[in-house]
Amino acid sequence: MCAAEQTPPPFPADGLSLDTATGGITGLTFTLREDMAFLRIMPFKGQAGATAKALAPWWEGGLPVAGSATWSGNSGLAWAGANCWLLIRPRGDSADSTEITSALDGLAAVSDASDGLFPIDLTGDEIPALLSKGCSLDLEQFEAGSAAPTQMAHTRVQLLRLDRSRFR
Repeated sequence: MCAAEQTPPPFPADGLSLDTATGGITGLTFTLREDMAFLRIMPFKGQAGATAKALAPWWEGGLPVAGSATWSGNSGLAWAGANCWLLIRPRGDSADSTEITSALDGLAAVSDASDGLFPIDLTGDEIPALLSKGCSLDLEQFEAGSAAPTQMAHTRVQLLRLDRSRFR
């Protein structure tokens, strides 16, 4: 088959019914967030402060401490592991992504992780109970504003707690 005849791989959510993914627990809402873009930012050694300063036109407040995320409207900056943060923004403004990457040149490794992540908002009072069935994190201690990489069903997950009953 020539390259022109190949079709792109399906989107991971094609055919997935989030309505049945709740395991029969009522009051839960799963919302696929195809409107979000992610830039993975990894400052070079000794450049975390300079990276935070260079991000200021797009994100004020510096890099969040380990285990946390900060939000402003629809955008956020989340700790994603040792020396790694995710800048979460509405999808569609590639000019900003290019400008951010240029501003961080020489300070940090930057990659667009948008196509490699599958963002879902999980809402409902029972979400912590549902997540705790497959998550090694102590969700009782995982407060609003927390962020951590973990594994669920042998899959790497970046878990963010937005408030008492809402996760992403």
